[in-house]
Amino acid sequence: MFGKVLGIIFIILFFFSGCKKSETTYELPKEIFNAVYGTWLMEGERVPWKLDPKEKSIQINDEKSYELVFDPIGMQVKALDEEIPLGYFQFNEINGISWVGIWKERVVRLYAQKLE
Repeated sequence: MFGKVLGIIFIILFFFSGCKKSETTYELPKEIFNAVYGTWLMEGERVPWKLDPKEKSIQINDEKSYELVFDPIGMQVKALDEEIPLGYFQFNEINGISWVGIWKERVVRLYAQKLE
C-alpha cells in the first residue's frame, strides 16, 4: 500500500515538474506602438502617465514605475513587485486621443497629451 502511494506521488511530481509558466513576448505592430507611446492623463485626474512600449514600462506622476505586458489584444499594467495586474487596456479601444480601459477595478478613460 505504501509503495503504491509513494509511486502515485512520484508520478504526480513527474508531471508537474515539467509545468512552468511560459513567458512569451509579443512585439507590438508599429501602428499600435505609435498610438500607445506618449503621455496620457486619466479622466478626472491630473496625473501624467508616461508610456514607453519600447522599455515596456509606464511611469505615473514621475514617481512609481509599472511594467507593461503586451499580448495581441491589449496591454496589462503590473506593479513590479506584484503578479496580479492593476489594469488592462485593449488596443481596439484606442480612439484617436482617448483610450478606455480598466484600472484598479474601475473603468477609466485616458486622454493623449502632446507627444514628447
